[in-house]
Formats: sequence, structure tokens, C-alpha cells
Amino acid sequence: MPFQQAGAAEVLRASQKDESFVDYLKNCVSEIVQRSAGTRVWLDIHKYAECLCEFAYYSLTTLCLRQTLGEEYTGILQVNRTRKSLPNTLERVTMVMLKCFGPEVIHKALCKLENSARSGKLSSYLRPELKNLVLQHMPTLRYSITLLHRIHLATFYFSGAFYHLSKRLTGIKYVLVREWFGDNSATRSFQILGMVLLTHIILTTVSAIYTQLFFKPPPESTQPLTKDGGLSCLLLVMSLMVVVVEVDTWNDVLAKMLETCLAMELLGRTMYLFSAVSSLGVLKMFNARRLQSLMK
Repeated sequence: MPFQQAGAAEVLRASQKDESFVDYLKNCVSEIVQRSAGTRVWLDIHKYAECLCEFAYYSLTTLCLRQTLGEEYTGILQVNRTRKSLPNTLERVTMVMLKCFGPEVIHKALCKLENSARSGKLSSYLRPELKNLVLQHMPTLRYSITLLHRIHLATFYFSGAFYHLSKRLTGIKYVLVREWFGDNSATRSFQILGMVLLTHIILTTVSAIYTQLFFKPPPESTQPLTKDGGLSCLLLVMSLMVVVVEVDTWNDVLAKMLETCLAMELLGRTMYLFSAVSSLGVLKMFNARRLQSLMK
């Protein structure tokens, strides 16, 4: 019989705990290298050293079939897709390699591709039209990777299954070691956060496509548009939704909504600040009243 799947709250707390321990390990290595070899050496190798610190942490835990400190803290365990057995060696190694070195490898590959298309070997084999096309769409390719990660994160908020892309690609899930440790009270809150994140993705993507295809701003116009109040209404409506469903992670919700408004460039600074202050005031007032009701 498969174990009960861990919720988004347990997975998120475990990941945050692991990140805090990895950051502590990175700070220790940074202090040792800077004291022994100097700050310049650390600046040259800090990206590789940080990846190696993260790899060492997961090598001593996940690759050795042991729980990480965050997983022990929240009482969860890694299993395969069936939730009936532990991940095999290939799945664990692939997951750790993707998690530790995947982002850096992708970043290096994109930079190398752009440099090669601009002035390297690839530029000599490409026609000028194709070369300009590749260079023109490099920002779109980078944004697509960011967009993919955001969609993956929104999916996690809805299902609670995969917090990292490496686990989604390898099919590694989390189950509760002790079912009474499960906390389903935050499920609705994470779903609302996923809705807000999806709305943010859709609005920013539509704005980017519209700007790229149709919108050509006048050269002397630098002031943002302030006549369209659609996003301000959306901000207030989502704030009320946050209040109604008692979302505990309202800081993340508000940050995403304000980021959406800025990305669309449809709100002036005055309306943006008014919406932010109003939303914060309403949410803090509601939290204070809810705390007083609980104390009674």
C-alpha cells in the first residue's frame, strides 16, 4: 500500500531548511577560502564552489539513501513514481546532478551559444540573416526558460508533488513518514498562490507578445500609462480573495501582483503605491482582527 503523499507545506519547509544548511556550508567555505587565498580567488571560483558545496551536501544525504536535514525536520521521505519504493541509484544521481549543476550548465551553454553566434566558430557557418535571427531570439530563449520554471512552480502550488524541476524529470516524490504529521490546512492557500502566479505569467506573456508585435512607443514618451485601471481592479480583487481564504503567505501573493502591475506598465507610480499601501493595510488589519478573535 503506497504511503500518503506529502503536501506542499511539508515539501516547502523541507526545501527551505535544506537551503539554510547549504547556505551555512557555503558561508563556511567562503570564509576559509577568503582567509587563506584572498577575496579575489573566491570571486573567481565562488560559482563553482557553491555548486560543489551543494553537491557535497546531497551526496552525503540523498545519494547515500539518507534523509536530508530538511526532510528529517518535516518527516518526509523520497520515493519513486509509484510511491511504493525508494528511488534507484540512477534516479538519485540524475536528480542530484540536475539540481546542483543544471542551472549553471544551461547558463554557460546559452552564453557560449550567443558568443559563438556573434563572433565565434558558429558565426562563420551561418548566413547573416540566420545569424541575426539567432542573436535576436536569444533573450526570448532565456525568458522561455524562466517562464518554464514559473509554470512548474505554479503547478507545484496546485499539486504539491514536485518543487524542483530535477524531481519532476526523474519522478521523485515525497511521502509522509508519519501520516499524522500531515498539514492540509494550507492546501487552499497554496492553490490561491498558484492562481496568482498563473495570472502573473499570463499577463506578462501577453504583454511581451503585444509589445513585440504591435506596440511601438513614441521616442519622446517616457511616462507610463495611467488611464487603464484594469490591473488596479485586479489587484484589489485578488487582495480581497487573499483576505477571504486566509492565505498565510500573503507576502508572496502581494509581491507577485505588484510585479505583474509593473511588468504590464499600465499603472503610474501614484496608483502603484496607493494599491500597495491599501493592500498591506487591509491584510494587516485582517490579520490583527483574526489574532484577536483567536485570543478570545
